[in-house]
Amino acid sequence: MKINNEITKSKSIRHEEIEQDRGERNAEKEVRPYKYSRLSKIPAVIKAVIIKYWFAGAIYFFIGWGIPYNTIDQLDVMAGLGLAIGLVTDVIVNKILILLDDDKNKMRKYIMFSKKKIYSILINLIYGLVLSVFISYTYSYINVLVINIKNLPKESVVLPVEPLLYGLFFLIYDFLFLTIRNLIFFKKYFKKGEFQDV
Repeated sequence: MKINNEITKSKSIRHEEIEQDRGERNAEKEVRPYKYSRLSKIPAVIKAVIIKYWFAGAIYFFIGWGIPYNTIDQLDVMAGLGLAIGLVTDVIVNKILILLDDDKNKMRKYIMFSKKKIYSILINLIYGLVLSVFISYTYSYINVLVINIKNLPKESVVLPVEPLLYGLFFLIYDFLFLTIRNLIFFKKYFKKGEFQDV
């Protein structure tokens, strides 16, 4: 009789533990709806690359191609692209990456400034301008190099700016700066398998 009572009691406790665990999982799903979905199986770096590449290309598509050529100074276009990149990064991209993050903070190392502070948008705007300058000068140097090698007219545009390559250059410079930042400031956290907000 005692054995039956103990078995019944243990089953009841186990049932309560299962229900409690299920409730915690449901609560976590509400907070992080993508944590237990198919997206959670995709490596963090792949998600970061796709999201950043798409938004960078889309920004140039709407702003770079949306402004008729020779109707505005190219420095103004470069500044406008940089400010747009910074704003979209702070308001949309970073929030999507954080939403897709898991408990191990794997996505945090792909966000340059992830702290939710008032000045974070200003920092991201400056960072966007820096990226825009680097991308613009990359196009310029490539064109000048090819023109000099092939002896083409100086006004030739060998490599015009377009969304796909613009997004690729954005990724290269963004990941370059992220790598430098991570190696300098967060080396000790990578050894522990942790990552802190910036």
